[in-house]
Parts: sequence; C-alpha cells; structure tokens
Amino acid sequence: AKVVERFYKAGGGLYLWGDNDPLHADADFFGQRLFGVRMRGDYQGERVIGVKEHGAHCGIIPGHPISTGIARFYEGITIAAVQTNSQVKPLVYSSDGNVVTAYSESYGSRLLFDGGFTRLWHKWDSAGTGRFVTNCAAWLANAADEGGEISFT
Repeated sequence: AKVVERFYKAGGGLYLWGDNDPLHADADFFGQRLFGVRMRGDYQGERVIGVKEHGAHCGIIPGHPISTGIARFYEGITIAAVQTNSQVKPLVYSSDGNVVTAYSESYGSRLLFDGGFTRLWHKWDSAGTGRFVTNCAAWLANAADEGGEISFT
C-alpha cells in the first residue's frame, strides 16, 4: 500500500477498478486511504451510454479529456456506485443515475475510481469501450505531459 501511495503522490496515474458488492474491496482500500471514498451496491447496468447532455441523468461528462471522441460506451453488466467528494469528482453517471466512474487530480497526480469493471470484457467491441479505455490510459499518463519519469521504488 505504501509503494502504491508513494507512486501516486509522486505523479503516477492510478486506475482503481471495482464491481458490484463485494467485488470492490481492493479499490475501496486505496480509495479510503487516499481520499476517504468507497464503492457500494450491486446495480444492474447492461446499457450503452453516451455523453451526458443537459438534463440527462446518465452519460460521461462532456469537455473532459477522457470524453474526447466518445459517442457511446458500455457501462458494465453489474456495477457499483462510487462516492465523490471535493477531491474526487463525477466523470460518468450510469443508467441508474449514480456515479459509476470518478476522477481526481489531487497531489499533482491523476486517479480514476470505477465501479464498472465488467465493461472491460463484455461488449468491448460493440459499444466503443476501447476508445474510453484508451482515453483513460492517455489521461492517466500525465507524467509524460511534464516530460518526467515516475520511479516505482
């Protein structure tokens, strides 16, 4: 835990994945340790969502670098809602209106906290999820933005 925390606080990007209860204990451990947030619930997803438009209850927040080029993507089979606070902000609202993915840029680092792990293996190709994951990886690699290196030791 100390190595992961040191990596993150030194500028490394961190993506914490979880899923429906109780499949988010590891993500919760770090979410609690770093920001006092956790996941909860066992919600049925199964929907393809897009960009959150004004007044809509679900979708990815427009204008964030991760939402670039995304028209739609799969939310996951069963999902967990993620907590947000002043440092961890909503990025994706699931079809049930809960936050399923949140982000942070605290400590000069980037973090994603996501309760939709099943989107990584189910309906990957049919719903544009590859673009979402690619955007997430590029955003998390913020050390490259600064031209710096992150040490794992």
